[in-house]
Amino acid sequence: MIDSLVTYDLEDIEKKFALTKIKSWYKGGLINEEQWAKVQDSFSSGLYSPTVIMRVLLFIATYFGLSSVLGPLFMIFEGIGEVAIRIIVVISGVAMLAFTDRVLIKNKNHFKSGVTEASSYAGISFVYFGILGFDIDEPLIYLSVALVILIGFSIRYLDLISLVCSIGCFIAMLFVLLEDFMALLPFIIMVVFTLLYLASQSIQKKARQLIWEDHFIVFDTLALLLIYLSGNYFVVRELSVEMMNLNLSDGQDIPFAYLFYAFTLLLPIFYLTWGILKKSILFIRVSLLVLTLSVVTLKYYYIHVNTEVVITFAGAFLLLISLALIKYLKISRKGFIREQIFQGKWDNADLTAFIASQTLGGNQVDNTNTTITGQGGQFGGGGASGDF
Repeated sequence: MIDSLVTYDLEDIEKKFALTKIKSWYKGGLINEEQWAKVQDSFSSGLYSPTVIMRVLLFIATYFGLSSVLGPLFMIFEGIGEVAIRIIVVISGVAMLAFTDRVLIKNKNHFKSGVTEASSYAGISFVYFGILGFDIDEPLIYLSVALVILIGFSIRYLDLISLVCSIGCFIAMLFVLLEDFMALLPFIIMVVFTLLYLASQSIQKKARQLIWEDHFIVFDTLALLLIYLSGNYFVVRELSVEMMNLNLSDGQDIPFAYLFYAFTLLLPIFYLTWGILKKSILFIRVSLLVLTLSVVTLKYYYIHVNTEVVITFAGAFLLLISLALIKYLKISRKGFIREQIFQGKWDNADLTAFIASQTLGGNQVDNTNTTITGQGGQFGGGGASGDF
């Protein structure tokens, strides 16, 4: 059902994402140049998606163009009253969204071209502020409406920025709703985002992986980071002082301080261990990030030496962990090995063979020099090679 909300043609999007994935195989030497050329022909989608620099330039140019058109228009209607102005703003926003959907995406086949982002962002902003205005005193109304709009926007346009913003809105809502229970807020955020992470893992098994993979990666990464930050001693202490007006004298500490100490130190180790055991690159990457944050926390409060010394020892510690992992994974550990070339949930020999059989005729893919085990996304979890 959720796929029907996407404004893009799903087959074209899958072709584009698959081609991006197969390109990494070509760069890794899994398929040769002749095969890569045939794959490009078979998976051509016709979508217009320029380079990142060009997207940025088109985004800026589109905003300048919209400003030059809408600015004089609003100046003409300046004296007609606030209600009329808001109606015009809403109509303008709907027109921009319709232009994005019907012209840019459906007719011109734009896919995240910079123009689509500029027109859709402007359109949804016009609709949002045109309907709500700026006079509502209840912030929860702004946040709840923004949350719904951002989630829908993220799904419809496959937009990751709006996904991140929706998570920010959700956190802000928790702060507003639990204003009288600030002491419990860290524990509530831990529980809520743990449940959301588990729900995400369940949903991934049913979703079209090629289309929604980036959404799940972003969401899971932020969820794991927020679980850690909600129990990080520095974050809890500073927010307690700032938002609860907690005055701490010399030698005094926040409530449950030792619990937050333990959480700050042990959760990165748990993330790293779990990532190794479950072959999840997501957990491993997040663990290295939060481990750095833990070192910074300790330095801020208890390690009274030069920052350069702390950074040096922290870097040496991470290097030792990396070397230990390299040595430990010298041989295959249940399919997890240091020479793994393709680490995504779609990167496996079964999918490679399927691509070859469907697009390359009698050409065979040479897998003899790879360590890919063909287990349908075992590395990273949530594999769905059968769906492709």
